[in-house]
Amino acid sequence: MDHLPTTEAADVDRDDVPAFLRSLYDGHAWVKIRRFPPAHFLMVPLPQDRVHKEFILVGLSPWLGGRAR
Repeated sequence: MDHLPTTEAADVDRDDVPAFLRSLYDGHAWVKIRRFPPAHFLMVPLPQDRVHKEFILVGLSPWLGGRAR
């Protein structure tokens, strides 16, 4: 199994944590890349057509780089 991201997501609501982790483990999360100004965001789908967006401050790990769109 690939290494999971080490990005800290402290602002995920307590009720969304199981769905958040399920999306990560099932491979539904992706990395959104913004070219200008350069930035990376971890995008994790949640129930009810919501997506948790988490800014990635440091470089991408191999797991995150493999999910870049």
